[in-house]
Amino acid sequence: METIFAQVNLLAVLVSSVAYFMLGAAWYSPVLFAKPWMNALGKKEEDFQSSPSNFIATFIAIFITVYVLGIFIVLTNANALLPGAFVGAVAGIGFVLTSCGINSIYDGRPVKLVLITSGYHILGLTVSGIILGIWN
Repeated sequence: METIFAQVNLLAVLVSSVAYFMLGAAWYSPVLFAKPWMNALGKKEEDFQSSPSNFIATFIAIFITVYVLGIFIVLTNANALLPGAFVGAVAGIGFVLTSCGINSIYDGRPVKLVLITSGYHILGLTVSGIILGIWN
């Protein structure tokens, strides 16, 4: 009997992770949400330092997140586009939006920041769910 971990398609996880990561590059670009995100944080562009280690750590975190989503996809038998999208969106709303919302209650961050940050992860998980669902 194959374990649940062995049933997750690692190539699909890798492709999904790259898509999620690239979505972040677009999401936090000046074309989309860079300025509102920085304003919500009370920061300016020069306050941020890009380093390879930041990007590597981000990709590793995304890979782990998508791998766990892959486990959910296998457990729910979401073997198609819409079921995969549904599982990804539910994970994003149920885990990310609520966690960010709870944190913002206590750290005083604006709702706008919660929506920008959570929106990225909800969309990233939904896209990943689609890829994993199709590839499962």
